[in-house]
Amino acid sequence: MLRNARRSSLILAMTGALAVATAAGAAASPVQDPVPIGPNEFFAGLVNGSDGITSPAVISTGCIGPIVQGETGHPLPGQTVEVELAQPPVSSAAGYTGNASSITAFLTWPASSVSAPELVATFTSYYVAEPIPVTLTVPCGGQGEVSFVPVPASTPSTGHPATVQVTFLSQP
Repeated sequence: MLRNARRSSLILAMTGALAVATAAGAAASPVQDPVPIGPNEFFAGLVNGSDGITSPAVISTGCIGPIVQGETGHPLPGQTVEVELAQPPVSSAAGYTGNASSITAFLTWPASSVSAPELVATFTSYYVAEPIPVTLTVPCGGQGEVSFVPVPASTPSTGHPATVQVTFLSQP
C-alpha cells in the first residue's frame, strides 16, 4: 500500500514538473511585436495565417443548405488578414511598399456583383492581425483573392501589391 502511494506521488510530481516545463517553454516562444510599415520594404499578405502558396488560404462562410452557384453570404467571425515583412529570399508573390507607409487589403472574386473591390482592412504595422469583417458579402463557394495594396498607391516601378488566392468554403 505504501509502495503504491509513493508511486502515485512520484507520478503526480513528474506530471506537475512536465506541465511547468511545457508552460515555461510556451512562454519563452518569441512573439513578434508590431513593426511600422515603411518605404522600400518587401512584404507578404496572409489570410487566416496562410500566404496561399505554402498552404491554401480559406475564408469560411456561413452559408446554409445546398450551395447554388452565384449564392452569396458572409464570412464567419474569427478570421483574419495580416501583413508581415518578407524574409529573403523574397518570392515573386511578395509585395513591395515603394514610397508607401500603409497597406490596404481588398477582396475580389470572379463574377462579383460588387462594382469595386471590398475593403477588408488597412495596416500601418506588420504582424497585426485584423479581423475580416463579417458584414462583407462573399460567395458561398468558389475562388477569389485578397490584394494587399501599398497606400498611397505607388507607381508600378516603385511599389506593387501582394496577392493571396483564396477559396470560399461554406461552413454551416
